[in-house]
Amino acid sequence: MNAEADKTETIENTGEWEELRARLLDDPEVREEYKRTSHSTITFREILQKVEAEREKAGLSKAHLAHRMGVNPASVRRLLTYEGSNPTLKTMLTVFDALELELSLKPAPRRKCTKRAVGTPPLISPSALPSGTA
Repeated sequence: MNAEADKTETIENTGEWEELRARLLDDPEVREEYKRTSHSTITFREILQKVEAEREKAGLSKAHLAHRMGVNPASVRRLLTYEGSNPTLKTMLTVFDALELELSLKPAPRRKCTKRAVGTPPLISPSALPSGTA
């Protein structure tokens, strides 16, 4: 078997991925987890794109940003260009500090609550809440 034949038989190239994904997403719990994961992934990519825009606006090279952060320039290149980058909050705070950016939080628009599966305990027991809040 040659390399070209191997390439055509991968799951990405046969349409099997779409079929597998569709079958998996038929399960409501899997579908909800997929939505949460994809939402957080997309949001994080948007944040990194904004950081990259701010870096360019400040006229800083990735190497100069790395110097300000006290890290290896390759780390900053991976952070800002690798699609799968998943930095810690501490790393992002270091980036914000190096770019002289401030992090602020605001309430998100209300979203429809996700139902828990039958028999799944709540994340916080009502008895663990202060009296008068449950």
